Amino acid sequence: MSEKDNPILKYKEAEIASEYSDEAIKNAWEALREVAQKCSDSAAFMNLLKPLEDNYMDTMYAKVPEAKFKDGRWKYAKFQYTDGAGVRRIGGLPKAYRSAKSVLKNSIANGFDITNRTSKYSLDVRLRNAKSPAERVQDLAKDLTLALASMRPSQAKDLWDVYIEPINPH
Repeated sequence: MSEKDNPILKYKEAEIASEYSDEAIKNAWEALREVAQKCSDSAAFMNLLKPLEDNYMDTMYAKVPEAKFKDGRWKYAKFQYTDGAGVRRIGGLPKAYRSAKSVLKNSIANGFDITNRTSKYSLDVRLRNAKSPAERVQDLAKDLTLALASMRPSQAKDLWDVYIEPINPH
């Protein structure tokens, strides 16, 4: 795949160009969707993207020790590091790319049609509706746990006491 066709770079360009301009994100989605259409299953999609992701990480973060786990694997999701000027930065694959990749991977796994300029939003809605109530609650619980963990303990306890405790008394 040529450098100009690399969907990861298209997402990075969209991220840089005016904080996710709608047109840039739409173009990046189309590029990634076209890659996904070439794949027979979600594993093939992930395998096709892996060299592109590794190349992107190597290009962007080769000299950033925080970009890798101790065993040498890349941290594709976000990580924090300090640049040469001493500024704290967030690194990793672009967030919008990771989100789009996840939607396409799960859409392929569920057998959804990803052709005909299908939008990310429409696939995302179909994926949410395809989940059982238990799966939706599990997703919400994960989000809630992360949100509560990011708060001050007193704030988290107050929210817990108001919203969770009444429906789940000991």
